[in-house]
Amino acid sequence: MGETPNEITHEIEQTRAELGYHLRELETRVKGMTDWREQFRRSPFLLVTLAFGGGILLGATGGRAKNRR
Repeated sequence: MGETPNEITHEIEQTRAELGYHLRELETRVKGMTDWREQFRRSPFLLVTLAFGGGILLGATGGRAKNRR
């Protein structure tokens, strides 16, 4: 409790700087996780497999809807 106003101000500024650093780090990680190009560089086989499976699924459901008409 014996802190001076200057010490409190310094502590607040230091905490604010640390929070800013952590926020930028989190933003960088989120951008990397949501960037499909980055994900493709990390695991191309997985994304190609998902795209292939999605194409088959869309083709199968599109064929059924076409036959109903």
